[in-house]
Amino acid sequence: MIPALRGKSKPYAYFIKQRGIDVDEYTITVSGGKGGQHMNFIHGKGNWNQKWMEFIDNNPNATDKDISICKENDG
Repeated sequence: MIPALRGKSKPYAYFIKQRGIDVDEYTITVSGGKGGQHMNFIHGKGNWNQKWMEFIDNNPNATDKDISICKENDG
């Protein structure tokens, strides 16, 4: 999920934290490197972080329940 300590991600991590969600509970280990899962799914084809940032931008009043439903629907 969105890293808490990286530049433009800070407000998004704060948004999630404000709703009582501990993102560390959803942390998984993925392979790194140019062809790894991290680049392909987080930043590349899956565009994971961008999807979350867009969800938050488009749903500024989202609750923890809304975030949970979004997470379940996105896999």
